[in-house]
Amino acid sequence: MRIKRYEAQTMKDGLRKVKSDFGAEAVILSAKNIRSSDESWTGRPPLVEIIAARERPEPGSKGDVSRDVVSQLDPIRQEIRDLKDVVSRLAFPRVPLPPNFDRVFQEMVFQGVRDDIALRLTLKALQDQKGPPEGTPPEREAVIESVVQQFPRPAPISLQGRGRPEVVALVGPTGVGKTTTLAKLAAYFALKVRKRVAILTIDSYRIAATQQLKVYGKIMGLTVDVVENSRQMESALRRRQDADLILIDTTGRSQRDRFRIQEMKRFFIGFPVIKHLVLSCNIRERNLEEIIERFGCLGLDRLVFTKVDEATTFGTILNMAFLTKIPISYLTIGQRVPEDIRKATPKIIACLIFSMSPLRRTEEGAADRRKRVAPNPRTG
Repeated sequence: MRIKRYEAQTMKDGLRKVKSDFGAEAVILSAKNIRSSDESWTGRPPLVEIIAARERPEPGSKGDVSRDVVSQLDPIRQEIRDLKDVVSRLAFPRVPLPPNFDRVFQEMVFQGVRDDIALRLTLKALQDQKGPPEGTPPEREAVIESVVQQFPRPAPISLQGRGRPEVVALVGPTGVGKTTTLAKLAAYFALKVRKRVAILTIDSYRIAATQQLKVYGKIMGLTVDVVENSRQMESALRRRQDADLILIDTTGRSQRDRFRIQEMKRFFIGFPVIKHLVLSCNIRERNLEEIIERFGCLGLDRLVFTKVDEATTFGTILNMAFLTKIPISYLTIGQRVPEDIRKATPKIIACLIFSMSPLRRTEEGAADRRKRVAPNPRTG
């Protein structure tokens, strides 16, 4: 890693010097005003001091960046994210709202929706409201409709029938439920939609995960290929060209392990793969932002939120959708395969925010109906 100190008359001039030396890979470690030695008698304005670093080796340099050195920048990055969050909240004006709409606003904030996003949605609902501010339709319904209108368009898996398989990879940190989510998707498309599905896994580190997929594959009558490098990936994809959908399970990686994430990226080079980043609703929002940022080098196409049934607040789902602009494809609500997965429609997410979700209720109702119509196995 190269670290260099710069002095300039203005911040703009200093950043121009940093960019000239380090290019787009530059990381600003600190920036502050300093006094020059002759300032006292010349009357010159203070200088700007910038300390910058370049994480990656320059062309022609030998060796990789030390992961230990790079990891030292993580606390600095976290402080910068925290400061940006504080500034954005302070900069967003708090507009007086009618009492009923203010209660809806506070309800969203209590659910973890960021103040600025909650206010934007509430103001849009208030603007679209017909008649008196506290009249019909109810304020909650108006804000839910505002969420539905402004929410980034969801993007579940779509099989276009273009003569070649749709290739989808589930990526993300450890413990978020990638393998179980993949099994749910495989079962849905194979058993309910009646499509030809193939499964690949590059998770050769966890024997249990591979065995779990093979068991699921055997139950559903699906092929499961284990690949260990990009050459085997290419060969497996070529063998499964008769499938409608190819699902790829990946090894869970810590967002701090840049080397392993880059290693995973090599599996997808040269292949049209749609990458769904799998995130748990139980992860704190700051950590979610870091995960999305670090896995962003893979070229993320969708977000999947798991363990919705274990979460107590759901504002982070809304926040990530608005802040990242990455479409959300699915929500998972339990361990059952394939029942506990839903397309992430704006209406469902809005209902989650307002504790009106039909997810579990729908499943319980379906279970009750199955009990009523299913024959007793003892009586036939």
